[in-house]
Amino acid sequence: MSKLTEQYAVIAGLTAFMAGCSGIETVPPPDGTDEYVFACNKAAGQPGCEARARAVCPKGYETLSSEENFDRKELRVRCTEKGNEDS
Repeated sequence: MSKLTEQYAVIAGLTAFMAGCSGIETVPPPDGTDEYVFACNKAAGQPGCEARARAVCPKGYETLSSEENFDRKELRVRCTEKGNEDS
C-alpha cells in the first residue's frame, strides 16, 4: 500500500468516526408528551447531548435518565413549557 493510500485510508476512517456523532429518536410515552433519546459519541468538537436537548426543547426539558461510558453518552429527556432547569 502506498503512503498516499494509507493517508487517505486514515482520513476516511476518521471522517466516518466523526460523522456518527449523534442520533435522535422520538419515543412516544403513554401520556402524549414527547420524549427524546439522544445518543452522542464523545468525539472532540461535536455537540453534546445537552446541547442537542436544548435545541430540540427551547422552552426547557426534564432529564428522565442519563447514561455514560468512556466513548458514548445517552440522554433521555421530556420537553417542558417552563424554563430549562436541567441544563
